[in-house]
Amino acid sequence: MLEKYPNSSKQEVISLLEDKLPNILDKQQKMKKVDNLLQSLSREGKIKSTGRGLGAKWIKQ
Repeated sequence: MLEKYPNSSKQEVISLLEDKLPNILDKQQKMKKVDNLLQSLSREGKIKSTGRGLGAKWIKQ
């Protein structure tokens, strides 16, 4: 997603991935999973955040 839309909000990423994550996870668990994925990509230097919370934008490095 960040390749095609390099300035995506956390909510946009959640919306895209929500139905692709296992149905055994509830909404809160899915949000946490997306959080963990974004943080992992950030630590690897592949993306960076331009804010905090749901309004944060994620930019591909």
